[in-house]
Amino acid sequence: MFGYIYQVTNTINHKTYIGKKKGPFDSNYFGSGKIIKQSIRKNGKSKFKLELIEECYSLIELNEREIYYIAMRSPEYNIAKGGDGGDTGNHFRRGKKFPYKSLGSKITEDGNPWITKTCECCGKIFEVYVSRREQLYCSKSCAAKRQAAHKKDTHKKRNKKRRTFIIKISGMEDVYDTLEHYAKVSSIPFSTLYWCYNSNKPSPKWRIESVSYFAGTGNTS
Repeated sequence: MFGYIYQVTNTINHKTYIGKKKGPFDSNYFGSGKIIKQSIRKNGKSKFKLELIEECYSLIELNEREIYYIAMRSPEYNIAKGGDGGDTGNHFRRGKKFPYKSLGSKITEDGNPWITKTCECCGKIFEVYVSRREQLYCSKSCAAKRQAAHKKDTHKKRNKKRRTFIIKISGMEDVYDTLEHYAKVSSIPFSTLYWCYNSNKPSPKWRIESVSYFAGTGNTS
């Protein structure tokens, strides 16, 4: 036997950790993961159950089986996908709240438990479990930024004022968002329109009876 895959279970909250170790089974080894170590220090080793999952006979098999079991069981204390080394920066720690549910299968057709995605906030390429294929952001900070931006845009739309200028000429009314725009389409000087609006007086030369401003609230989208 080259090594083995093991599982550590917290008997208080039933959260688990999956790891690998070279050599024969060691009943005193509970893993080197940062979170599992913190939890053991907090609750005591007696609150954790250690069990052997599978024996492996080569380094390649040991790494592959660790990746497989982490993908299939989604242990809460693991923060890496397993195998040689561990990338702890491209995905979220399991067991933490996140606004996307784990949906669908836990492994692709070719047996790969991971898929590559592009963050919709910063554009960074990152990996997630297949079961988290709905995840849109590479980190919690990106998710928070997009949610904050969405709330801000929604607030602006709800409180945005609908601004319109009402220009009365020879008994007829024209409605435009800006006086500059109306000046371009009507050939009436902007200075004249602004003077009529600012002084609240007509302009007989241009047959302008009045220029008024209306601001109403509402969603303009």
